[in-house]
Order: sequence, then C-alpha cells, then structure tokens
Amino acid sequence: LGSDVWSLGRIPGVRNLLRTVMRDARQRFADGLELAEDSERIAGKRVAFLPTTRRFAASGASTPASAPPFKLLFIGRWHPNKGVDLMFDALALLDDSDWALIAEVRVYGGGPLEPTVHAAADALTAAGRPVTRGSYLGKAAAEEAFARCDYLILPSRIESIPVIFSDAMKSARPVVAMPVGDLPRLVGGEAPCGILADEVTAPALASAIRAALRTSPQRFAASIVKMAQQFDLDRIAEQLLRQTEPT
Repeated sequence: LGSDVWSLGRIPGVRNLLRTVMRDARQRFADGLELAEDSERIAGKRVAFLPTTRRFAASGASTPASAPPFKLLFIGRWHPNKGVDLMFDALALLDDSDWALIAEVRVYGGGPLEPTVHAAADALTAAGRPVTRGSYLGKAAAEEAFARCDYLILPSRIESIPVIFSDAMKSARPVVAMPVGDLPRLVGGEAPCGILADEVTAPALASAIRAALRTSPQRFAASIVKMAQQFDLDRIAEQLLRQTEPT
C-alpha cells in the first residue's frame, strides 16, 4: 500500500473496495508508518510497515563536512507537494551572515514549478548567492551529488517517507525537513537525524536551515547509522519473504 490510500480512502465507494481487498489479502504492507496505521483503521486488520528503498551510497564513501561553509542539496520533483517553492522562499529569507555559512545550494529535478524554480534561482544568483540547478539525476549522478553535500533539504508540504530520505541515511547525510508525514518521527525524536522545522512555512524552514548551518552534521552520525539499518534492502527482502512464505 502506498500513499494513494490517503486520497482514494476519502472516496466512500473506493474506501469500501480498499477495505474488502485488504481484508481478503493474506498479508498487508504499507511503506509508511502513518500510512500503515491509517490502513489498519480502514481494513480492521494488521498492516505491517515495509519501507520502500533502493541500493544507494554516496560515491567514495565520503563523509559530510564537520564545520561550515556547508553544501545543501535538493533532489526531487518541482511540484507544490514537494515544497521546492517553499525552499526558495526560505533561502530568500536568509541574510548575509547565513549565506556566509553556505558553500553552495544545488537543486535538481523538474516538473510543473520549473518556471518558479528558474526565476527564484536566477534571483538568488543575481544577488551573489551560490545557487545552481539541474535536471533529474540518475542513480549514479545522485550518489555523486550526495557525496558532495552536507545536508539534504526536504521541504515537502505532503509526504510519507520519501525514498530520497533513505538515500540520505545510506549516504550518512542529515536532513533539514518539514514536519509532515512520518518525518517528525524519523528526523526528530530521541535520536535526531537532522533538523526539523516547527511548521510548514517558509520562515520556519528558514529557521531550520539557519540551525543546520550552525550545527555540525557529525552530531547526527550515530543516529543516521541506526536509521539507515531500517532501510537495509537485504533485511527488507528477507522480511518480505519470511512473512509471505506459505503456511
């Protein structure tokens, strides 16, 4: 089960169909913690959390910098749900003292907000800010991009657990994220894997970025190692095989 359950589950007839399909299934899995809980409420049956991930590692087994200036990265769709416009609004709120702590901001992707992204990036570049943007990246190029960055920015308005989050954990990179979906549980909590914004607004994201710029990524290293283990592809495959074996 993926996040379409949230949209389809609001339609009465489709919700009943989802309930029937889930109840008839021998095993039920969801790739998000909140999604699994919501699916259980629809089905009245247990839904196990089974994350979506891929084999991924920052090339050269590099580590993030321990002190500023830091390199920031965004990889994703240029779509309102992914909040790339909020990220640019947040970057525009940073002052000279903040930008002195930034070596570069790299933005990769594509989508319906492409004109907005290009206009915002051009405005920041014209102001002397080190911002570059590029198109979608293949897996190898994404691994190289992670090897060059110190923090990943996740400015989504709507999210469960994006695959790019597990990419960051496997690359030993902390994140700066909005408090949506499962990210508060994964990024915040007792073993934080980065900096969590207080709310889904550009000023709150700007505050989170400021905090990250003044925090060594090495602070999150131990927590990131533990989090990456939850997205180990071999372990996930073994779990799937074990739980779907005929009884």
